[in-house]
Amino acid sequence: MHLENKELLDKEKDYLWPMDYEKVVDLIKYIKGNNYHYYKIYASYGLNGWILSKSVLFEE
Repeated sequence: MHLENKELLDKEKDYLWPMDYEKVVDLIKYIKGNNYHYYKIYASYGLNGWILSKSVLFEE
C-alpha cells in the first residue's frame, strides 16, 4: 500500500490529527467507510496541502 502522507500521519496520530486512530490502516478504513475524500490543494501563494472532506462546493 502506498500512502503519500504516511510519515506525517504516523507522527501526528497521538495528537488526534486528523482524527483519532491507532494505525494508519485504521484511519484509511475509517475514511473509506465514511465516504471521505482526499483533495490535494496547490496554490500560487505556497499554501499547498491536502484536506479530508465528505464533499466540496465550488462557487464563482
